[in-house]
Amino acid sequence: MRSIAIIMAGGKGERFWPLSREDNPKQFLRIKGDKELIEATYERTRPLFDHVVIVTTRRLEDKVRERFKDASIIAEPEGKNTGPCVAVATLFAKENGYSLVGVFPADHYIEGIDGFSNNVKDALSMAQKGFISTIGIRPNRADTGFGYIERGDKIQDGIYKVVKFHEKPELEKAKTYYSSGRFYWNAGMFFWKTDVFFEEVQHYAPFLLEPLKRYSLSNLEDIYKDMPSISIDYALLEKTKKAVVIESSFFWEDLGSYIALERVFEKNKMGNIDLGESIEIDARGNIIVSESGLVAVLGIEGLVVVHTKDVTLVLPKDRAQEVKNIVKKLREEGKKDYL
Repeated sequence: MRSIAIIMAGGKGERFWPLSREDNPKQFLRIKGDKELIEATYERTRPLFDHVVIVTTRRLEDKVRERFKDASIIAEPEGKNTGPCVAVATLFAKENGYSLVGVFPADHYIEGIDGFSNNVKDALSMAQKGFISTIGIRPNRADTGFGYIERGDKIQDGIYKVVKFHEKPELEKAKTYYSSGRFYWNAGMFFWKTDVFFEEVQHYAPFLLEPLKRYSLSNLEDIYKDMPSISIDYALLEKTKKAVVIESSFFWEDLGSYIALERVFEKNKMGNIDLGESIEIDARGNIIVSESGLVAVLGIEGLVVVHTKDVTLVLPKDRAQEVKNIVKKLREEGKKDYL
């Protein structure tokens, strides 16, 4: 059974502005080590599949083609969340003779490649049996920033039936999920046979299938014009009765905002994360990133400080999720040079 990995690489990564820009979004950043996130994603998935297709934007198409000459590329005419993205890519897989599919975000950070590879092989094995499988991340804290997967009956060691996919919870509910030991973070990695996928989509989300029946893949503009903006989680995964979850055996980080850097890098003796050149005096609990030049800080605590060649960002760590509001304001004011 021929297999294909679908890498979703159309995200904007606005919470990592100003490091992340429209022409160089988060998936092209080298967060840790010498590889871009998308490059690392490709290298850990490629050995496990017969082929790779990368779904990206028209704006980034040339950049992706230049880096991944052995992959197939689908350039979306517009971003409409993950539902249309994976539906189109799964149809591409089917039409090109690939019957087994794995779906991966391009911008996540993973350590423990052996564990990742074993989990993917288990997920593909379950998909071959007709399940829609996913890899659930074992939580190490109560976090409100992720969706959760509730596990049910055990199928075999480390593999369980899915009871329910849960939306991002409030803190008290997240604490309950974490303490129960029956919940995983939803990392957005999914596996299925193409026929099973389209059977389930026909039953639960026919609005994703109808545009694919009306138009060929050479007419992506028409397909996307008729597609809703919806996540595959909401469209299908929260409804299917065929879902199983494989418990992860690797380190995973979503890199959703600058706060995530504290979970990827070790803090110095003052409790700071310092990436790039910096001088720190009486400064504690900060995240300091310098892409160009020196950052000098004195007497500050609990801040994010990011300096690039043309922008300096300073904000409290507990408001790191709001960086995208700055991007929105720049767009509204027409300051495109900083986007």
